[in-house]
Amino acid sequence: FSNVAWSLAKSSDSNDVERNALLDALADALADRKRVGALSAQALANIAWSYKGRYQPALYESLVRAGLRRIPDQAPQELASTAYSYASAGVDAPLLYEAVARAAARKIGAFGSVDLHIIAWSFCVAGALDARLFGAIAGVLPSYLDSLSMEGRAQLYQVYLYLSRELPDSLLVPVLGEHSQQLKEAFVSQDVEPSQTQNEVSRVLTGLGWEHESEHRTEEGLSLDMARPAMKVAVEFDGPTHYLLGGATGQIQCNGATAFKRRLLRILGWEVIPIPYFEWNEVRSSKETREAYLKTKLAL
Repeated sequence: FSNVAWSLAKSSDSNDVERNALLDALADALADRKRVGALSAQALANIAWSYKGRYQPALYESLVRAGLRRIPDQAPQELASTAYSYASAGVDAPLLYEAVARAAARKIGAFGSVDLHIIAWSFCVAGALDARLFGAIAGVLPSYLDSLSMEGRAQLYQVYLYLSRELPDSLLVPVLGEHSQQLKEAFVSQDVEPSQTQNEVSRVLTGLGWEHESEHRTEEGLSLDMARPAMKVAVEFDGPTHYLLGGATGQIQCNGATAFKRRLLRILGWEVIPIPYFEWNEVRSSKETREAYLKTKLAL
């Protein structure tokens, strides 16, 4: 099961109907607690990774129950992968994060640089503020900071922004603070290209008299699609990549990274008005419906 799910998930075509149907069928089969309970620690990590971008609550419930028993047996890479998968899927599983944190803190010396920044970022995305884990990461991270990839530095900058406000006494905050400018440079270097649909929303807002800056960067470096910096109000157009694939459930839910960005912006004092792509698709057929929709969303 885990090998099949892994192979299907690695396919680059997320719109492949047959592939998605197979993943949904596998999820239904794996939701059986007895079947999942017999899987190895590595298999559980692989399956969780395979469904990190899909909305499959029944499957994740079974994985959490089985994972609580298998977490102590997972290797560092599997622990980081497990945390990343659950956080990316927006799974609320505090007991599982506690188990991962305990196991990771004990094995922190065996973590590589990639696993360190992934697990730190994942715990922040999940809102799992485990002081012991972050303290353990602080003890080994300095020797890796100079060799981190740009992606790793960008993730750690988000960790720094979040922890410095939500867990300021963490031992990891001063460690990251010493390198915050370097980490920020990596974060803001990530390319941000507005979509045609985002530009369409921007033009309608301008026509309504809602003047704004496009692709605004906050003082902290976070990018905003359309913003009024003086008022700290922003409009974010959320395309399909901001959401978990609904699968057979038909549910649409923000992925962990999008929810984390919104949470960070709220902490920094911003009001964010999301424009989901599926709502915009329903109103974009005429000027009247587009304007009426945005007037309602922004209370104009």
